[in-house]
Amino acid sequence: NVCQLKKAADKVVCIFPWNQRALQKEGLEAYFFGHPLLDILEKEKKEKAREKLSLQEAPTLGLLPGSREQEIRYILPTLLQTASLLKNRLPTLQCVLAPPKGSLKFLADCLPKSWKISNNSLLNNGHKVYLRAGQSWGVINASDALIVASGTATLEAAILGTPLIVVYKGSPLTHLEYHLRGLRFPYISLPNIILGRKEFPELIQEQAIPPLLARLAFQLLTDEKLRSKQHRLFEEIKGILGEKGTFKKTAILLKGMVKQN
Repeated sequence: NVCQLKKAADKVVCIFPWNQRALQKEGLEAYFFGHPLLDILEKEKKEKAREKLSLQEAPTLGLLPGSREQEIRYILPTLLQTASLLKNRLPTLQCVLAPPKGSLKFLADCLPKSWKISNNSLLNNGHKVYLRAGQSWGVINASDALIVASGTATLEAAILGTPLIVVYKGSPLTHLEYHLRGLRFPYISLPNIILGRKEFPELIQEQAIPPLLARLAFQLLTDEKLRSKQHRLFEEIKGILGEKGTFKKTAILLKGMVKQN
């Protein structure tokens, strides 16, 4: 809380501009130099990103199921069913799943019965989903569109400029938590929170069903105007997030504090 932060910190470097404004109102010496992801992430051309991931040069949908086991358990089956529905409509589409590194054993336990893991792919009755564990940034760069679990990956997608649909499913307790949060916070994804309005689709709990996800993903993959609109929104988001150089500016601030002491 703010009182504890006042006691513990002489200066605070914030990752969002509204954090800085809120802390300054409380009397803290707060700075905002830009979001650190602007320094960390590197955008690549899709062709190069696909080559690095050993993917074909074809329309590509990235599937990011989240980083926590509970997220993966509930979201993975929905993403795989969605991929199958989309492949029926877009036979040339390649789908790529990017779970966390080291999650393959747990992933195998979460697979629907008809799916199996083989040669860095998930297979089901002729449908294939490429598996690229621990390579979410590469998959974001390689994809034409994404279905992303709510979390930091939604902001990574916005910064790297890949159109997205946000999804979240969890236990009944998680459902209750999101309902209660929704009374205060109308959005769950960082791109919508940053903009202060709902521009990117968010499908939560019982809304996150494969037919609806497949319909929205189909529209995003085939409608250039829809993707262009998201690209314009990404530029607006990056404008709010500030400029590159936050690590260097933070280091200069720290160096000054050390000299003073």
